[in-house]
Amino acid sequence: MRQLPFLPAVVALFLVFASVTNSTPVNRISPAFDLDKLLVSNRKEAAKSTLCTACKIIVSGLKFLIDQQAPEEVLIDYFSKTCKALEIEQDHVCDSLPQKFGKEVFYVVEHGMFTSDEICGALMSDCGDFVNPLEENWTIPIPGGKPPVKPWPTSVQPKSTLRVLHLSDIHIDRQYAVGSEADCGEDTYFNLYELCCRNYPPTKEAKPSMCAISLLLKQKGLEA
Repeated sequence: MRQLPFLPAVVALFLVFASVTNSTPVNRISPAFDLDKLLVSNRKEAAKSTLCTACKIIVSGLKFLIDQQAPEEVLIDYFSKTCKALEIEQDHVCDSLPQKFGKEVFYVVEHGMFTSDEICGALMSDCGDFVNPLEENWTIPIPGGKPPVKPWPTSVQPKSTLRVLHLSDIHIDRQYAVGSEADCGEDTYFNLYELCCRNYPPTKEAKPSMCAISLLLKQKGLEA
């Protein structure tokens, strides 16, 4: 197998990135303070901070590899292995993410004029230095000025009445598997991209929980 000249540098870069740590300051707590609430809050903040760091590690590593003209299979391998090493998600999720979205991500990293802080700041709040243009006040001149607002025409004597059933926010999973795991993300630190009730490698007994409905359930519900 041909050895890639930039692999030693990749290993060194990963070791440097992996040495980045995050700590939460410890404050003096009075006996009446809700300690459980504090621990839950600290865990959420730590998870958010760690995810931000993980994002910057992955983006910075991809930038380095792309600058070294690494082939796409190396970028995919780096993404999935770093995702697993940082325990961002379950292994099969870390493997599938770059397979499904890698081309788009790699293109933005290569051609976009953005730093790791800006990219990660766009993906999550309180991470990096990203300015969202949609949150800025824009002034757009309209040629000829704004047209007058006209009321919507209504029929005085409608010939018929139309009844409408509006169903919204229905989540259908075409890969829904009966009897599969319903709460499948507890073994990972972040549990961001997991959609349960699919044929994943089993880890524990299933129970009703974090699932979208099956297509059969939706069809039967409409037929009832």
